[in-house]
Amino acid sequence: MLGDTMPWFLPLFVFGLFGWIFYESIEKFAIRKNTDLWKKALAVVRWLPPVQLFWMLSNRIFSLVQRDLMYLEVAQYLGPGDFSFTDLKLLITGDGGSELLALTVVLFALYSERLPSLAKGRDDFRLRFRNRLMMFTGLLLITSSAVLFPESAYYSPSTLPTTPIGAIPAWATIVPLVFFSSLTMFGGELFAVSTLFFAGDNFQTLARRARYKVLIIAFSAIIWLSFTLHNHENWSQQI
Repeated sequence: MLGDTMPWFLPLFVFGLFGWIFYESIEKFAIRKNTDLWKKALAVVRWLPPVQLFWMLSNRIFSLVQRDLMYLEVAQYLGPGDFSFTDLKLLITGDGGSELLALTVVLFALYSERLPSLAKGRDDFRLRFRNRLMMFTGLLLITSSAVLFPESAYYSPSTLPTTPIGAIPAWATIVPLVFFSSLTMFGGELFAVSTLFFAGDNFQTLARRARYKVLIIAFSAIIWLSFTLHNHENWSQQI
């Protein structure tokens, strides 16, 4: 598995997320230095998390196509045999789902300066908005890393199942991750705008839209939970 073949990969990913949290300070230092080396270093800091997430997804796709039984979820849900396109469901409902949505979130943060609502905004405000959204995204991904990127998804256990233990997880398993990623993106917009004072009407329009989106997502999550956690006696275990 990825963590076994490249033990440095996940620590580097965490390091990259910390780079996003402190990106604005790193950028200010790089601007003062004003050298090509620091410009390239800024590009590396920006693109390291999305490139690594893309590598994680590619590695997971190869494991599914090859039916690599050294991967825990392949051994658990697929077992030996030939690849079928239905196996790709596991890419979304399995460990790859969190990687796919995390990649969506980080790309949204990277390209947030190009949002239509900010098209007429000043360049410096747009860049500061992107930097604040990167900080928010990096912080949330790090604090939730134990759930989104569990060790079992990247390191081989001491023993693997010899036969599949059940069917591929249902599509509903991805719903909480969709809510989380949506709240990260649009909550991040709200956070970024709230830190930019006197940024102009464009940013206020973005803030108003972000508030509506966060409220809609939160309300949808409550409705979904009300239907999902139907057993009041063990609702905490279901969460």
